[in-house]
Amino acid sequence: MNYIKLLSVLIIISLTAIQSIAQKDIRKADKQLELRAYDLAIKNYKSYLDQNPENNYAQLKLAEAYRRTNQLMKAVYWYEKSVDLAETDMAEVLNYASSLKKLGLYEKAQKLYSQVSAIDEATANIHLAGCEAAIELLKAEDQFDILPFDGNSVNSDFGAVVFNNKIIFSSFRTDLKRTEGKKNLSYIKSYGNDLFIAPMKENIDISELNFLRSDIEEISGLGPVSYSESRNKVAYTKHNLSDGAISIEGVDSDLSIYVAQVTENGDFTNDLPLPYNEVEYSYGFPHLAFDGTAMYFSSNREGGFGGFDIYVSYLKGGEWQTPENLGPQVNSTANEITPFYSNDMLYFSSDQFEGLGGFDIFSSSVNDGKWSLPTNMGKGINSPGDDYYLSTFEENEFIFTSNRLGGRGKDDIYFGSKIITLADEILAINTPEVTDLEDLANSRIENIDHNNNYSQTISEVSETEESLLASKVSESTTGLFNIDGEFKLYDHYDLDLEGAIKSRNEPITKKYFIQIASLKESKGQIEDFTKIKTLGNLYRFVTDRSTKIRLGSFENRGEADQILAQVKRNGFGDAFITIATLDDTNIELLNGDAFVDYYSDEEAPAGPQYKVRLASYSDATWFDSEELNYLDGDLEQWTKGYWHIFVLSGFNSIEEADAARIKAVNRGFKDAEVVIDDRGVLKRLNQH
Repeated sequence: MNYIKLLSVLIIISLTAIQSIAQKDIRKADKQLELRAYDLAIKNYKSYLDQNPENNYAQLKLAEAYRRTNQLMKAVYWYEKSVDLAETDMAEVLNYASSLKKLGLYEKAQKLYSQVSAIDEATANIHLAGCEAAIELLKAEDQFDILPFDGNSVNSDFGAVVFNNKIIFSSFRTDLKRTEGKKNLSYIKSYGNDLFIAPMKENIDISELNFLRSDIEEISGLGPVSYSESRNKVAYTKHNLSDGAISIEGVDSDLSIYVAQVTENGDFTNDLPLPYNEVEYSYGFPHLAFDGTAMYFSSNREGGFGGFDIYVSYLKGGEWQTPENLGPQVNSTANEITPFYSNDMLYFSSDQFEGLGGFDIFSSSVNDGKWSLPTNMGKGINSPGDDYYLSTFEENEFIFTSNRLGGRGKDDIYFGSKIITLADEILAINTPEVTDLEDLANSRIENIDHNNNYSQTISEVSETEESLLASKVSESTTGLFNIDGEFKLYDHYDLDLEGAIKSRNEPITKKYFIQIASLKESKGQIEDFTKIKTLGNLYRFVTDRSTKIRLGSFENRGEADQILAQVKRNGFGDAFITIATLDDTNIELLNGDAFVDYYSDEEAPAGPQYKVRLASYSDATWFDSEELNYLDGDLEQWTKGYWHIFVLSGFNSIEEADAARIKAVNRGFKDAEVVIDDRGVLKRLNQH
């Protein structure tokens, strides 16, 4: 009997000790979350939940930690487990809904906002209207061509500006190290971002990246930077940002602005703080305008309209004047950050509700000292994720940062070019024969036939405009091409899928490769890569611009990582892992066995499969297979009549397919939709 009592006491003591350790974990996690040590906080919340899997408080806090680090799929998972409208704080519920919106899951966000309506109708209605606005923005035609910066890493790269025909940007990248002024590719940096400079060109190799600042200067926690037009003055932000974490939370107090003199290569010296920096508030994201005599910046200082507002300070007599709030035309109750002023136009980012998801980029013009109501710059520049740090370097040419799905890292740098449409070209013509060219452009669309025959004709066009249309139509980005004097849409969203036939049994697949070199003048010989030829097959990937030498292919990232380590030990320090589509039209085998990379034709699964229909074309050559590098799933080709339907497959659930659809939308397939392959019959989902 005494033995049983002793055992019971020991069990109680053990359970108490375990619970005490768990309580210590959650207290530690709370402090780490407060200090923005998000990775550690996540680790300790998960440790606590291992012992207390149903603890609502820990679940909510874990969701919050994932949200702050932009790991939104994980955040949504834990919000879904923990949010109870009757008991959860309203701020947490709204964070849950905003995470859904940033993933492009507008209908799910709307359902949650509708439930909030019973508690706070006014707030719910604002956000419901925001979801409707986002849906409408996504329906609009693309206004920009978007191209990712070749220097992006798997970490956060952000805040790029152009300086003397070079790009200067901030990065948390871990593939470069300072070692007595030289770069060592094997080093993993433990903390903080650095400033880098790269050539302003396409196909940048990692070897062409250099550190902006010298080793003796302060290097971590700086950026973005802004240079005056004469390149003699720079303003920058000192910060405590974490890799991949959200930039601001509205109550930050750890951003401050400094001004310095610029050296010849873009580095800076003689740093001085902006005299208005305050300990309890944040000042950040400066932009120098009017050759450094005006500074636009963001701050959550007292007296604003809510969160971060945009201010301007003027340099007079060598002194920065008291900052002026740009007023309610520009600022809102949300957060306005990363201003950039050029040619009477202010560009900035805001997380106000009228955006696609997170931060959207807006523009506002100034006339006689008054700002116009901001205009959302639209799809392409903006996405359901966060889009910010926009700057211009030529007319209609932009460079900006986004954490949108489909990028290489946590934040990526993108170039954006304004699309000059056919209508824009017509409006630009100065011809006396046509008095109202805008009416002419609007009159082009005369017939929409919903039975798979969209057609557009042009009437009352003078010979000059008719010639222009004929010459421009082949390069138009509006999706038109000339057939027998008519104009037809190549991407036909309303195409009925019934009767579509799978025309390619093997999907065009994607696999992991290790890129060894990118050659401009040479195609490369096997002798150049003798040391690594036994590690796998070597291929030439030939394009119009370059020849890439890649080793592969590998079925999974783990296998590729192991081989990459061996490749680097053999002297190819610049090698990195990439994903390529397996289409043998532009690939040449340098060694190894015959090139066989398509999946074998297997028996179709018994049940329905969720897939993503990308687009339909009357000419299959319009489809750019390079886009597959940025998308999930394997490509299938279906046909119906003369239409070619491109579909992504290989998803295990509707959730996986929907995540792939969001990526596809962000890559320009604006009408991508989830469909069902029911034993060889392609069907649309029922719309509710």
